Amino acid sequence: MKVLAGGKYIAATEGGTWPTPMDETDTSLEWRLRYAPEQLVKDRFLAASIVSAYREMIRLPRWRRDEVIGQLRKAIKATQSDAGAVGSQSSGERHQMGAACRCDACLAGRTAPPLELRPLTFKAACQFVKALHRHNKPPIGHKFSIGLYQGETLVGVGMASRPVARHFDNGLTIEVSRTCTDGTRNANSALYGALWRAAKAMGYRRMITYTQGDESGASLRGAGFVKVKDLEPRGSWAQSSVKFKGKRDPIGNGGVARTLWEQRSG
Repeated sequence: MKVLAGGKYIAATEGGTWPTPMDETDTSLEWRLRYAPEQLVKDRFLAASIVSAYREMIRLPRWRRDEVIGQLRKAIKATQSDAGAVGSQSSGERHQMGAACRCDACLAGRTAPPLELRPLTFKAACQFVKALHRHNKPPIGHKFSIGLYQGETLVGVGMASRPVARHFDNGLTIEVSRTCTDGTRNANSALYGALWRAAKAMGYRRMITYTQGDESGASLRGAGFVKVKDLEPRGSWAQSSVKFKGKRDPIGNGGVARTLWEQRSG
């Protein structure tokens, strides 16, 4: 066994080269971990013990070192098996509450069900929009609606209707009148994509939708929609009428800048 590079390495008899902690009393890694830290911390004592064991290991003959390593591997494997058994038992005890358990360990170990698209009735879609949409109420009609489920929980809806603007209503253009989610990640993009695929399968050649001017449109871009143009704020049909003032809709896009988006086939 030879000491190399001023004691930084040891060349073992079988040809291996091992880095070694310095043995000088006041400069060795082990000494600094045990006696020099500003605070006496349990983890540092453990690290010092590992350094001490390593120093002894590299000085052993190869056959003895391999024997010790084999024993260590068996001990580690047994410890891991015991930990797994305890973890399974604890998991079973924790999950006696079932899916309702909200402890950190259960949430971390629970895999969320995959997102699944299903057809949805107009009534169910409107109820979801009414409950969760932040600035629009349900539309008055639809061509079709799609629900996005996670397990048996409805997490988002998408509704497609005839275009509101008459000059877009050519029989081959359909409008996404509402999308609404509970905040589930990627749900909005999934709904936009599903609505367009369904519309295209029905023979529609163009799908349009609007966002408010302060919305980024990230979900639309993720589903392949492109920005057409920005639109100035518009007023309600009853805005200029004193007689119909009470009929103005306080919910909706009146007076808000909007952006027009589209998706085309071909």
